[in-house]
Amino acid sequence: MARKTRAHEGLPRHERYIYGDGEIEINQGRRKVSLTVRNTGDRAVQICSHYHFFEVNRAISFDRDAAFGMHLDLPAGNAIRIEPGDTHNVNLVEYGGGLRVYGFSGLVDGSVRGDKAHRLALERMDIFGFLDVPAGQDGSPDGAAEKAPPKKAPAAAAKKAPAASAKKAPAASTRKAPAAAAKKAPAASTRKAPAASAKKAPAASARKAPAASRKKG
Repeated sequence: MARKTRAHEGLPRHERYIYGDGEIEINQGRRKVSLTVRNTGDRAVQICSHYHFFEVNRAISFDRDAAFGMHLDLPAGNAIRIEPGDTHNVNLVEYGGGLRVYGFSGLVDGSVRGDKAHRLALERMDIFGFLDVPAGQDGSPDGAAEKAPPKKAPAAAAKKAPAASAKKAPAASTRKAPAAAAKKAPAASTRKAPAASAKKAPAASARKAPAASRKKG
């Protein structure tokens, strides 16, 4: 069924739109900003023209505070794609109309004009782990985590290795070696040598000497 056209939606009969010469600048007169963004994740991220840039994928590292209440300065329907590890320079523009933002990542869900809404959005950003690099800081937020371990790892190895050799090696030599010599050496000399002389020598003299004297007499 064909939709009925209302009177104010159509042009008068035999009339048409006539486009002027030259180009039309979009978003003219609105506040704009340029930011450097980096994809720290392992997946490509595509961002549409009117997505609230403050709430884009949490693996995208940039100054999110500067992007609050702004979207990409692109014609509607366009988008950008950021591959893993890539760095892009993006142009942002302030929202028009009532400056109310709903949905996206759920960090705002309301007006972007008030200071309270701005503060609450920044708190939610930190709670949910969205990467943020404040203006004036060099490097990505995960750079601190990558630089810390190389400084601590050598120190830990240097402390643990000497401790193991100093405690275990002396203990084995001082306790076990003297104990074996003290127990075995005296036992062999005191028990076997006297026993052999005490039993055999008197027995031979007592039995054989009287027998010889009786036969001769």
